Amino acid sequence: MTVHVGELTSEVVAAEEPRTPSPAEVSVWEERLRIQATLDRLARDRARTATEGCDE
Repeated sequence: MTVHVGELTSEVVAAEEPRTPSPAEVSVWEERLRIQATLDRLARDRARTATEGCDE
């Protein structure tokens, strides 16, 4: 499908959304590692952005 807007032309191709695995396909250990990585990232961000003595 071609879309024309004034001088702009763009070709658009509809694609299927990437499939996310169902909960049955994700092992407990993979989920635990994903959650741990998120917690580690949050801890790093908090330490990086904390102000000394003012971060309550």
